[in-house]
Amino acid sequence: MRRLLPTALLLVLVTGACGGDPQPAADQPPVSRHRLAATTEPTPDAPPPTTADRPSRRPRPSPSATGAPGAAPAPLPARPLAPGRSPGAIPADLGTHLLTSAAVPGPGAALGWTVTAEGAEGAAVAGGCHKTPLVTIGALRAARREHSSGRDARATQVVARFADRRSAWRAHRVLVAWHADCAERASRRVGPVRELTVPTGVAEGYTTAADRRGGTVSALGILRTGRLLSVMEISARSRSWRVGSPAGSGVGAALAGAETAVAVAVRRVARTFGS
Repeated sequence: MRRLLPTALLLVLVTGACGGDPQPAADQPPVSRHRLAATTEPTPDAPPPTTADRPSRRPRPSPSATGAPGAAPAPLPARPLAPGRSPGAIPADLGTHLLTSAAVPGPGAALGWTVTAEGAEGAAVAGGCHKTPLVTIGALRAARREHSSGRDARATQVVARFADRRSAWRAHRVLVAWHADCAERASRRVGPVRELTVPTGVAEGYTTAADRRGGTVSALGILRTGRLLSVMEISARSRSWRVGSPAGSGVGAALAGAETAVAVAVRRVARTFGS
């Protein structure tokens, strides 16, 4: 009996060890607390996704961009006008300084001047000795009026406004400097620059004549008052200037007539500056 007790006890222990009981929880691999927390609730370092984090949908093109029928086209950007090419109406603040046909002196006054063109300055120069329009030498804006009479008489006036008095003064000096080499550039006989008497402002003028006999004789006057500057040129054939001239005949008489006419025109423009 004593021999059977150890054998029975051994069988009980072997049966308990080889039985089908589940493995204790302590013997199972532990689950990471960090992994568990990350799967159950968001951490402070990873906030929930917002609308900005979500992939945005592609915007649908507007009808104007696709050129759909009936859609208004998108406006094109404005293109600035090139200097010296500003066609358009006469600026309101300059129109009162342009002489009317009735106020222009010279040989055309006998037959009557007619306005042939007017508007903003454009690309044409004001005088035969000029190189560029006034808007290219500092003018903010400029207005132009052209007159004609008969077959050969022409009168052109340009009035310009500058940013300040100094800018107008510099432009005046440029116009006078163009006179210096005009004889070579234009193949004309150019008279000296003379001061003209005006009721307001500063004025100067000079005459030019074609080299050939009986050619065109012109006189140009420059008037500056404050920020305003006016250029007036009157041209006609030599014989037209000599009609009724007290200086007799020849080119000298034509030059004298042209000089007198432009001096009268400049004084009339100066009166508009003083008003």
